[in-house]
Amino acid sequence: MFIVLQMTVLVARRLAELAHARWILTGPAGGPGDPVQLGFESLGLQTPAVHLECESFSTLLGLMPTTDVVGIMPRGFFQRYGPRMGLVELPIEDPLPRISIHAVARADVRLTVPAQRLLDEFTHIAKESEFGAHE
Repeated sequence: MFIVLQMTVLVARRLAELAHARWILTGPAGGPGDPVQLGFESLGLQTPAVHLECESFSTLLGLMPTTDVVGIMPRGFFQRYGPRMGLVELPIEDPLPRISIHAVARADVRLTVPAQRLLDEFTHIAKESEFGAHE
């Protein structure tokens, strides 16, 4: 998902139209918040330059309304917080990568109730996604 504030890219529908935009990296380089993961190179495009870096999606929410950047944010997080921050989702037509989430737990210790609920939700969403019911 792409979230933007600058008016000049609101009409963008293709990665090529965003290749020269100012990007913000969220989280570690190479992670799901890094524009390098979007496949610019596979489309014959130069990977966009990162102009800002932040450590979390919460920080991203604080930065985007005051800067002229394009960023990546999980859809659920955007739906909950983005609109009230004045952020806009771009409907990109190019195929975007799927993100893998791995859960690791110790076999000799039971998960706490919150951890088990989180794992159950991950499993539920993964099963829906497998059958095309979840975006």
